[in-house]
Amino acid sequence: MATTTTEPVVTIPVDTPTKNSSQDLAAELLNELQDLRARIQSLEQSQSKITEKTANDGRDDNNNRDDSATSDAEDEELKHYPCDDTDDVIMNLRYVKWNEFKTMYAEEKPHVIDVLEGPAQYCWQQPERSIRRFDILALIRGEESEKKPEGDPRPKMDTGGAEDDLPERIRINSSLLASVLKDIVPRIDQSAPFVVLRPYKILVGYDEEIRERHRQLAAKWRTKSEHEELDDPTPLEPGKEPIDSRQAFSALECLVSFMDRHLRPVISRHRELLNYSTSSPPTIDPTISFSNLWYLFHPGMQVVCWFTPEQSAPHIQPTNRPSIWKVLQVSEGRPVLDSSYFGRVNPFIIRLYKFGYNGDRFGVLYRDFYLPHFSGERSIRSLGIVPTRFVNDYQTLHKKLLEQGKLFATFTTPQHRFYSGPTLSCHIDGASCPESFNRRTDYIKGNIIVDFKTARNEDQEWVPNLSVPDTMSGTGSEVSDSLYVRVVANRETKEHIRTSSDTIYDDDWVDAELTKDFIREDTFLDRQGSATEQQVTRKEVWSDDELIMMPDRACAWDLHRRRWALCDLEHMRPVPTDDGWKNLKLRPGHKRMLYAQVKRHFADRKSKEDGEGQQVDPDVVRGKGEGLIILLHGEPGVGKTSTAECMAAWLERPLYPITCGDLGTSAEVVEDKLNRISAQAEAWNCVLLLDEADVFLAARSKTELERNAIVSVFLRVLEYYKGLLFLTTNRVGSFDEAFVSRIHLALYYPGLNKSQNHAIWEMNLQKAKARKTSLSIDTTSILKWADANWEQNNKSSTRWNGRQIRNGCQTAIALAEFEAEETSTPVLLQVKHVQQVAAASKEFYDYVSRVLGADMAHRAFVERLRLDDWLPNMPGNRVLHNFSNYNQNIQAPGELTSSPRNRRRGGGRANDLISSPGGGGSPRTRQFSRHEDLDEFAFQSAQRHQMQMNPDPTGHGMSDIHGPPYDDEDDYADDFE
Repeated sequence: MATTTTEPVVTIPVDTPTKNSSQDLAAELLNELQDLRARIQSLEQSQSKITEKTANDGRDDNNNRDDSATSDAEDEELKHYPCDDTDDVIMNLRYVKWNEFKTMYAEEKPHVIDVLEGPAQYCWQQPERSIRRFDILALIRGEESEKKPEGDPRPKMDTGGAEDDLPERIRINSSLLASVLKDIVPRIDQSAPFVVLRPYKILVGYDEEIRERHRQLAAKWRTKSEHEELDDPTPLEPGKEPIDSRQAFSALECLVSFMDRHLRPVISRHRELLNYSTSSPPTIDPTISFSNLWYLFHPGMQVVCWFTPEQSAPHIQPTNRPSIWKVLQVSEGRPVLDSSYFGRVNPFIIRLYKFGYNGDRFGVLYRDFYLPHFSGERSIRSLGIVPTRFVNDYQTLHKKLLEQGKLFATFTTPQHRFYSGPTLSCHIDGASCPESFNRRTDYIKGNIIVDFKTARNEDQEWVPNLSVPDTMSGTGSEVSDSLYVRVVANRETKEHIRTSSDTIYDDDWVDAELTKDFIREDTFLDRQGSATEQQVTRKEVWSDDELIMMPDRACAWDLHRRRWALCDLEHMRPVPTDDGWKNLKLRPGHKRMLYAQVKRHFADRKSKEDGEGQQVDPDVVRGKGEGLIILLHGEPGVGKTSTAECMAAWLERPLYPITCGDLGTSAEVVEDKLNRISAQAEAWNCVLLLDEADVFLAARSKTELERNAIVSVFLRVLEYYKGLLFLTTNRVGSFDEAFVSRIHLALYYPGLNKSQNHAIWEMNLQKAKARKTSLSIDTTSILKWADANWEQNNKSSTRWNGRQIRNGCQTAIALAEFEAEETSTPVLLQVKHVQQVAAASKEFYDYVSRVLGADMAHRAFVERLRLDDWLPNMPGNRVLHNFSNYNQNIQAPGELTSSPRNRRRGGGRANDLISSPGGGGSPRTRQFSRHEDLDEFAFQSAQRHQMQMNPDPTGHGMSDIHGPPYDDEDDYADDFE
């Protein structure tokens, strides 16, 4: 739909008159009024004589006009000025200025065509008066107003260019010429006279047809003498001449003469522009005027557009992000003639289109752009929308957009990509995305999944609306002139008879027809516009000229934030290869088992998808047990999450991490989100990671019905999930026993041993050096300190885990950089920086331990959640926790209290009450009088924990893989990579 822009109000400065000038003005006004009275009386007498004479000649239609000259022009009934039915016109062009163009002489024969010389005037140029009010004094006196007084405040209109000799408008007065044009142009239905405005769309669009008709009539009448014509036995009455008569030929010849003199040079100049090549000398900078933009842009033309779809205003805002479109239609771009519309000059509207994808098919995206009016000539390259032939270094742009288009064409299926950059807030056609008002842009640095179809299923607004639009039509502000024509008696007296309106030919249909012709010639566009969505032919093969018109953005799922986003193709990269699996410090038994299980799972899945081999369901119920569920348990920071991440990178599959915060708190919400997430993970071949799984997999109880429902939902989803799922937890003791049999592989992650600790420190220092080449590191001293620190901390709970080592390295580097900045020396990471970080960490650890009355490992053990110091398959290795420093009352699992009422004091011994593991009813207490008894109880608890995690050593159901037994801890440590 075409729109008009509101132009700013022009404030016209007016000098404040002095006292003397006011008196002079009053005297002059009095003289003018007296003169006006006298002239009105004279007009009345003249009009009476004219009325009497026309009555005697039988022209009854003027009998009621004897009082018309005395009425105000603003109150008269407006009528079209007449054109004689006999087509008694002067066979010639008449070039006139504006006032003469707007004046008709009742007693004179008109010319075939009136051609306006010089600028036109418009309703919005009239200063401080009604648009319909005429200068009565000038009308009565017959004065010309071409010479404007000094300081004329009317705003001027520049519609042409420096080399432009094209008139602003013409008036066709010949009814016979109008009939000829009707026969050539089917959409002309006006009777003469009517006005045709620049850029003369019907004359340009039907140039060949008009000239062909002129050649036919010329061949007929230039070979026939006037005597032969006079000998014609069937002379016709005036006004009944056929459209192939000599009179028709003469009238048409006047029109062709106008076209040759004025239109052909303009068309030829712009034809040369269209043949312009960027290989031309760089000194040539092609220019164009605003009024001639219609000659430059036409349907089907490829253009380069500099703009941002996110801009709110429709006007072009040039940027450094060019894109290639095609012109579908142009409209408007002429001065406003109707005073009922705001604005002065309508912007030139260019409707562009390119291709898009909505998850089901490719189609057309379109957008309207508005080029505001400008004066004089302007460089074509500065328009913001530029035909490709005028773009400097177009081949480089073409190559870049071609690669971008090839990438977009692959997005018909889900694609895994790495993205680093800001998100976008709207589609290429300017339509806003969901949540764009609440969240304008985000910055993503991580893996994404491009998937239009899934996004469309969740919210239609995530994909663009594909359609071929209806053709534009003008607002009417350019074809209804509020400045009327004066009809006077003759040139001598210039006696005012009446005012009449110009009939302006509405040529908007020309642009619409050019667009329809272009669509009919393009098979893809024609099918888009005529068929339903189900009937549209899917296009699979694209030419280079089509690929460069693909969008620069795609809808993608942010795997880190777990939400949809519109991503810029410029910031997409292939997922970088990662050797994290190689660098991952695991026991060889763990790696072998993971590799074997995962390889078999995906091999079976591929075989089933391809229909190869005998299809045997792993469960008696079809569809159950087809997934692979792996549990990774152990203390924090020992590589559980890293294992899942490295496995996904090694498999070259996206990692889909989820947490309890993504799933909700009610069973209904959890089930809905779990089903959606599992469906996405299966469709995208993701490795699904549920971090801190104990939150939703905790043991059920008789009182917490909501939690029981959530656990049941998880159990059902795990049964039917077909992909690879990693569960991580550091609170495995809280798991519901129903999950144990549903886990295919459980791996225990103990704390870091000495060799692992050394290797992780070394790897982090190497990565720091690779990231910052200007950083110097005292690697030998730092590694020596790391080994000594591990030896000094005899409890695993006080040793740094892998996450703490990474964070400690980053903090130490920050200290080294800050120190170098203060001393203006090169950055050198020394052991003292690491020691400062370690001291702060130990202080925090001691503080927390003092607050809790125990360290984290002991607290987890007491609450029966985790056993950190346990080493598998080591006979005689008992986990001995020193309880001599603590007097604790340990009750039901999950609770740790120190109520004075339950606390016994006595001689420095730990007199603790430990609830019966049987649970239920009142706790059965057991009092320990010796530390050995308490240590033995802890060892028995660890054995029970192991039996719970491996209830069936025959291999059925879940198995806990620990590798071969070790004779001592040194052999255990040496088997790590």
